[in-house]
Parts: sequence; structure tokens; C-alpha cells
Amino acid sequence: MTLKDVVKWKTRMSVVYAAGVWAVIGSYLHTVIINTSTLTSDFVPYTTRIYNFIKSFSGDSGSGDDAK
Repeated sequence: MTLKDVVKWKTRMSVVYAAGVWAVIGSYLHTVIINTSTLTSDFVPYTTRIYNFIKSFSGDSGSGDDAK
């Protein structure tokens, strides 16, 4: 392998690495934007949904659709 081949290979691998880094950064930013847009005023966390579902089995007459 000559020195020119090594330099070409290193340049190509640098471009591949940079493309991978930008892909990771882009997917992270996309996830942040999606999560930010999901958190609206009427959003109910899953833990609260599960808690309310389990609480509905307690037989309490006050639980259910009254808390809208």
C-alpha cells in the first residue's frame, strides 16, 4: 500500500465517520423535538394512567370518569 492509498483511505474513513456523527446528532435532535411537541397541556404520563387504571379496581365509587 502506497502513501497515496493510505491518505485516500484515511480521507474516506473520515468522511464516513463524520456522516455517522451527524446522523447520530440528527436523530437525537429529532427525538428531542418529537418529545417536546408531545408534552402538551393535556398530556397524561403513563405512570398516572397505570395508577388510575389500578385504582379503578378498588371499587371506590368516586373513581372513574368523574375526574375529567
